[in-house]
Amino acid sequence: MAGMGRRRVEIKRISDKISRQVTFSKRRSGLIKKAKELAVLCDVEVALIVFSSRGKLYHFCSGDSLEDIIKRYESYLGEAKVCNCANETRVLQSGQPTELTGSELLCASQRFFEGPWHENMDVSTLIQWEKHLDSARRRVTSHEDTVDASINVYNEYNQEAFAIQEMLQQLHDQNNPPQ
Repeated sequence: MAGMGRRRVEIKRISDKISRQVTFSKRRSGLIKKAKELAVLCDVEVALIVFSSRGKLYHFCSGDSLEDIIKRYESYLGEAKVCNCANETRVLQSGQPTELTGSELLCASQRFFEGPWHENMDVSTLIQWEKHLDSARRRVTSHEDTVDASINVYNEYNQEAFAIQEMLQQLHDQNNPPQ
């Protein structure tokens, strides 16, 4: 039977409840098997947490403790947020607003002020943020003005082209009278 192989499965929710449960069980087992293989082959720590549709917990941990891996993960997230924020603050304090685009500055500002680290900010840092945000706003406004001017020029050219087209049609009608 040449040509027989696995058929490609369309990834969408399985409507039949029994088929969905069988697929969940098989794929969950396969996922855990792959997690174990990854941990052994690559000498890495792997934590896998799965909740079924009924809320039942399934988990795998390659290390000594799932809690230790979760604490390490949470610690990493906290450090990453602080590090990212510190980098953005250094850019802002450097007085080089061109290092961040307007959208990057907006995102950085939003992350910065939503996090806990803004509570201990000094006034000079807040003033720097304000200056850089104002600079970004001016750049956006300037860009809008440029776009508006380009649209006005386009409209003028379009009107001139229409007027020329009308003149050409009149000349054509004068030189080729109806017979």
